[in-house]
Amino acid sequence: MQRTSRLAGLGFLLAGLMAGGSGHAQEAGPPLPPLPQSVLQRLHSDPAVWQQFRALHAAVPPAPKAAAAAPTVAAPAWTPAWKLNHSNPLLLTDGTVLAHVSCSRAWYRLTPNIDGDYAKGTWAKIALMPAGYAPRFFSSAVLPDGRVVVEGGEYNGASCDDVETTKGAIYDPQTNAWATLAPPSGWKSIGDASGIVLADGTYLLSNCCTVQAATLDPASLTWTATGTGKADDNNEENWTLLPDGDVLTVDAYTAGPTGGAIACGTGAEEYVPGTGDWVSAGSTIHRLSGCGYKIRTYEAPTQILRPVGKVVAFGSSASTAAENFPVYTAIYTASTGTWASGPRMPEVSGQYYTMADAPAAILPNGDILLAASPGVWTSDSSYPAPTHFFTFDGATFTQVGDVADSSQLSSYEMNFLVLPSGQILGVETDFANTEILPPIGSAKGAWAPYDIVLSSRTLTAGDTYTLTGKQLSGLTQGAAYGDDAQADTNFPLVRITNDATGHVFYARTFGFGRSVAPGAAGAASFVVSAKTEAGAGTLEVVANGIASTALKVTIKAATVASAE
Repeated sequence: MQRTSRLAGLGFLLAGLMAGGSGHAQEAGPPLPPLPQSVLQRLHSDPAVWQQFRALHAAVPPAPKAAAAAPTVAAPAWTPAWKLNHSNPLLLTDGTVLAHVSCSRAWYRLTPNIDGDYAKGTWAKIALMPAGYAPRFFSSAVLPDGRVVVEGGEYNGASCDDVETTKGAIYDPQTNAWATLAPPSGWKSIGDASGIVLADGTYLLSNCCTVQAATLDPASLTWTATGTGKADDNNEENWTLLPDGDVLTVDAYTAGPTGGAIACGTGAEEYVPGTGDWVSAGSTIHRLSGCGYKIRTYEAPTQILRPVGKVVAFGSSASTAAENFPVYTAIYTASTGTWASGPRMPEVSGQYYTMADAPAAILPNGDILLAASPGVWTSDSSYPAPTHFFTFDGATFTQVGDVADSSQLSSYEMNFLVLPSGQILGVETDFANTEILPPIGSAKGAWAPYDIVLSSRTLTAGDTYTLTGKQLSGLTQGAAYGDDAQADTNFPLVRITNDATGHVFYARTFGFGRSVAPGAAGAASFVVSAKTEAGAGTLEVVANGIASTALKVTIKAATVASAE
């Protein structure tokens, strides 16, 4: 099916408004792409605002450079795995994976096969979310007790109404049950919010459309307000956990702290958990947010921490076909709190590519995998196809193989998840395709969990044990997207391999921190699955697809029946 008929853009919404419709509930056609709440509000209120929005003048952008040759395409390529329509993949603490069906209450769970192969694993439907909650573009996280929290949604319901919902829910994998989670007191929206689990295991949530933020007490499921001093609202901004425990964001400039217009700039901020304040994180040098050109996406850049302690922020700006302005990157050194200019985003056939809502993931070798789409938009072709994939080593982009439907795919429709195997799972929100990318390169031993000490080297299936070590949560969150989806994997998994059969079993972990600081000491508990085969084996602690040195263990059969 042609993209213009199956994917709604800004032009689609404008057409409905000009015809006299409210544009609020999408009565026909496919779901809308992610849009800033401020843009939706103005489009809903007055069709003429769209023309004014496009005609706004901004600071003169950098002059375009001469077209460059397309990057060299390198192996490996994506391997088609399943014909499934999934989004928002999440790695659970027992090594299984959850994925959502957009604008529905449905989630599915992937279990790897007995050899630990995810590509040959099986998907099974889990319990439905609470009645009335069927979101698209929302905040999600795996808590230190293993439960999954889902908050908000830019759209909600089978018809994908753009309501910036305050609905939320929490899922317990042990009971396969969802429970409704009330929003923070006084919040009128959550929408496509950013969310993150802090180094101490606390979940931090933003209100998509204001400066409000709150932390969740997982025991009582109560919220506490936080986040004073924000320079602009949270809308469209992305959060990255830093080694010192602070949270970095590049300002999107959708609105000021009290609402209303705000000048576009190059600002960045850090949230300091100890005080609950936002403080300046300096200038990104280049304007990375899509806020300052004639085409204003108001998307903040996708940003991700590499294991070397540097955050790369990939530009999200867009321009017209006549302008074809270059898109920039910037690199933040966490240890010094300083920004440096990064290379321009890659070109394909003379066209700059951008990451206005797009995924990234850290490969085992420390490079970043990313998806990007053309940076030239028109009034009837927002979020244009195709999507291409690249790796970035901190200095150079290299194009890797496409997925089968890259020619129809926009970058916002792809989500990444780092698997314990070092592979990358790719799911396509609006297409029935799910792929796996083989590992690229080898991880450095210095990035793995280390100094692992077990409470016992003789483990009984079904019983609970503890472990201590360093870097248990790795040196990065693993994957990034932004305000619409999160797929963090910075927590320890326990993988046990039977020496005689080679069969792989994951033990469910809980009670861990989420620090990404080098050498951070930590602890975790784990429950040996009752299905784990008895006999001699090895145990590894895995974070972000990177495994510790294997420890010799002996597994004993369960002494009593277990529900594991």
